[in-house]
Amino acid sequence: MEKEGFGTAWIALTYDCNNRCKWCYADSNNPSDRDVISLRYLSDIADFLKKIGIKKTVLIGGEPTIYPFIQETISELANRQIGFGMVSNGRRFSDKGFSQLMSNSGLQYLTISFCGSNAESHDRLTQIRGSFNQAISGLRNASYAGIKVSTTLVLNKATKGQLEDFVNNFSNEPLESMGFNICEPCVKDDANNEYLISPREAAASFEKIYYYSRQKGVKSKLITPTPLCFFSERFRSSPEFRKIVSSGPCQMVTGRNFVIDSNLDIVPCTHLTGFPMFSLLDADGSLIT
Repeated sequence: MEKEGFGTAWIALTYDCNNRCKWCYADSNNPSDRDVISLRYLSDIADFLKKIGIKKTVLIGGEPTIYPFIQETISELANRQIGFGMVSNGRRFSDKGFSQLMSNSGLQYLTISFCGSNAESHDRLTQIRGSFNQAISGLRNASYAGIKVSTTLVLNKATKGQLEDFVNNFSNEPLESMGFNICEPCVKDDANNEYLISPREAAASFEKIYYYSRQKGVKSKLITPTPLCFFSERFRSSPEFRKIVSSGPCQMVTGRNFVIDSNLDIVPCTHLTGFPMFSLLDADGSLIT
């Protein structure tokens, strides 16, 4: 393997979650598979990532904070000086002690996913009353503990009418930036695709909210790789465009990024859980490094 060929590795520690979001590609792709990465593999996984020269690691789920060995995972990565962050629903960070523990263990970056601009819309989609307020408390606690915090909101039918409210309601929070994702298809459960909007519509929505957020002094970015031609000429020609839009081919084309799934399969994308390229485990259950 060429070390300089790799960029980001996502680690899906578990697909369990303490929310029940109506749209969730992870839950749709794993209706019965609830593997969690065993403690016995964490050190070997960290060695493997270090060996192949991974530049950035992102802990995901499910909900990574309810993974029973989250502190051990963070410590293994930090001890090898592997840069890493986490994508979370933020609820466990509402506990100040947990936020400080994560910071002390070495967590550098945290992205908190929101499903709406306020408690009513967010809690309706997560189906957990109080989840919005917990996430807001988590955002503030994590920032106070010294973790760099960003938010992400999925552009879909449920959220496209809330974008300005989202910016308004979060503009005074201690954030590094606001990220936006485009709602993408669930491969295993087509019934969960009812929230999809077209990529062109999503691109237009982001372009509009980008200019609005800039007026509010808020940094925003589009995380989902998107064809450049979906944006206006004015937007494409702006000097900041390449810094705020993840353009170019999907990671499956470049082959630079990959996901370590909760059962230690390697998949090219989080949306292709259950369609592995290969497993990190050999026949006797040892990690292939």
